[in-house]
Amino acid sequence: MKIIWRNIHLWLGLAAGLIFFIECLSGTLLVFEDELTFMAHKSRYQVAEHNGPRMDLDLLLAHVGKQYPKTKVTGVKVYQEADRTLEVSISPQKKQAPLGKTPKKEEKGGQGGKKRKEGRTIFVDPYTGKITGELDPAAPTFFSLMLKIHMTLLAGEIGKTILGISTFMVFTILVTGIILWFPKKKKQLKAKLKVKTDAGWKRLNHDLHIVMGFYCTFFLLILLITSLSWSFQWANKALYTLTGSKPADFSPTVSSSPLSNTERVNYQQALNIAQSKFQKTDYWAINMPKDEEGSISVTSVSKDALHRNGFDNLSIDQRSGEVLKVSLLKDMPGGWQLRRYMKPVHTGAIGGLPTKVLAFLVSLISASFPITGTILWLNRIRKKKGKNKKQAAPVLA
Repeated sequence: MKIIWRNIHLWLGLAAGLIFFIECLSGTLLVFEDELTFMAHKSRYQVAEHNGPRMDLDLLLAHVGKQYPKTKVTGVKVYQEADRTLEVSISPQKKQAPLGKTPKKEEKGGQGGKKRKEGRTIFVDPYTGKITGELDPAAPTFFSLMLKIHMTLLAGEIGKTILGISTFMVFTILVTGIILWFPKKKKQLKAKLKVKTDAGWKRLNHDLHIVMGFYCTFFLLILLITSLSWSFQWANKALYTLTGSKPADFSPTVSSSPLSNTERVNYQQALNIAQSKFQKTDYWAINMPKDEEGSISVTSVSKDALHRNGFDNLSIDQRSGEVLKVSLLKDMPGGWQLRRYMKPVHTGAIGGLPTKVLAFLVSLISASFPITGTILWLNRIRKKKGKNKKQAAPVLA
């Protein structure tokens, strides 16, 4: 029976080995993306603290408008930390089509024919109004390339399907690996749990694959399970089925004040309202409505979340400033809450720096398994050939 498990482990490993290597290596590089980006562009994200108060938000945004004419502010993110810059989202103002002419359709680009975002993010010192940098979300970067490789293999929907299939192959590889690792006798357990570093290179390669494979298996299973929702729609549906819940309702809230009211709530007023509702949070992200009917939307990191991927939401009447709707993370459907945990668990961000270091080490070590496994297989083939030659050699009288 062990021969069957070994053959399954071997041939699935050879079939999915390259993809597994790419996923582990790209995942390793992505673990500390936020920290490395912040370090590389510290002056963009951080400013010297000032004794005085921050400038009025609308004055700051007016200053940004002067620096970037023919654009409009679509949103702003204000951080709780005193030394963080504001993140202002801007987009080009749409030209009004002449009467009798149909406006041109937006150009499509990227994978899957999705519309490319034309907006930019402007970073502003909240005390002086000085612009410290800008970012084009659509501009290619090293980490955006790694993310595309990790999520699609640079092959769009086909790549996602390939990754989804390989996920089940790797799951089988891990299960068969544990079966093959399991010692027959108790006295063999110690050797199965320790890498023998003072042995020859063949034994060292053997231990790096089998012993380290055992230690990484549990964490790899977690990474595989949390990745399913990106590859398969049924995995998302399963979350709601298992929790007996439905997807959260984030349909736009309509402002209830009369249209005749010409006054509008500005960004500073919206921020004041949001700060009174969500006091213990990392930031307040404010987005103004696109039309006369919509409401102001505010998103903040929930104080009830174990990670930065859990949010509370607020809807504000754009004319009266009345709070129309408060959507707290703790009140969201169980399936939706569980879905929000998938990314921080998958990336290791769930427990801060300690779990990120763990995710980094597991991904880095796991990237070696296709290599050490292939070497292990080649060594066994050579060993068998050597035995066959000895058996075939004539016996001299």
